[in-house]
Amino acid sequence: MLLLAASSAASAQPAAPAQPATASLSVSPDKVEVDLFDRNIDLPFTISASQTQPVTVVLSISDLSHDLDGTPQFPDEPAPVLTVEPSRVTLAPGTSVNVRVTGSIPATATALYAGLVAAIDKPPSTGVDVVTRIGVPLLLRGPQPWHPAAVIEDVALPSVAEGQPPRVEAVIRNTGDVHIRPSGTFTILKDGNVVGTAALHGDAVLPSLARRLGVSWSPPDGLRGPLTARLDLDEPASTGERDGLGYPPPVAVPGAGAANGQAQPAGDARSRPGTTSNGGGRILAALIALLLIVAVAVAGLLQRRRSRTLAESGR
Repeated sequence: MLLLAASSAASAQPAAPAQPATASLSVSPDKVEVDLFDRNIDLPFTISASQTQPVTVVLSISDLSHDLDGTPQFPDEPAPVLTVEPSRVTLAPGTSVNVRVTGSIPATATALYAGLVAAIDKPPSTGVDVVTRIGVPLLLRGPQPWHPAAVIEDVALPSVAEGQPPRVEAVIRNTGDVHIRPSGTFTILKDGNVVGTAALHGDAVLPSLARRLGVSWSPPDGLRGPLTARLDLDEPASTGERDGLGYPPPVAVPGAGAANGQAQPAGDARSRPGTTSNGGGRILAALIALLLIVAVAVAGLLQRRRSRTLAESGR
């Protein structure tokens, strides 16, 4: 568990375990989420490497973001209010070193989001897939008042892999000034009647970013669409729904991407508005293309018959 001075931390989640010991480079803890009594930041970390020879590790502070599926991103833009000391260390085989991240949340901000990035200066050319760069998310909220808020940009019943339970998902954008963990209830309806519910206890969404969150649900036997899916958030309060959803959705094809909940290419959710796959749309497009091909073939056949008729009448 991450230990902070009593004057700085009001509450902290247990630190996540360090990266697997097989990794060449590891940082512990590998995530920090803490609410501060004041604006002062003083965070200890342990850096270790499992190399067979000494390595130099370079440490820096980056910005923090995440993509639509919640994968952390560490843009190169630094967080100037934080520093890491020492910023460069040499590790002998089997040893570790302690570093500290210090600074303060600006008076004009309610929270600070950054990343501690550790990288081996000259990765070994062993041909083995090793971890040589690690980013640690830092989610730091200052003293209240906070202004949590969210909007629900989309609700969907996505495709799932064969044999997997049905899911209901929503794209939730954080419009407040601190990170949120949305919680609430999904309700699925058919012709105005409730056919299923599911509780959402979401993961962290950073300010101004969107994240796709969802849960499994249990539909009654023989259920067929169209359906309406609604999400009522309790914290922060918000409601969104979408009707006309086909059910059951097409079975997801392994490797097809977002349709079966797989992560999309890394990117900033600011530039990726929430969308979910639409299997019904793809099927409709295929049917239209087939009808066009048939229409062209019929038109050609009629033209040939007309030409033959004119030729016979000219005789």
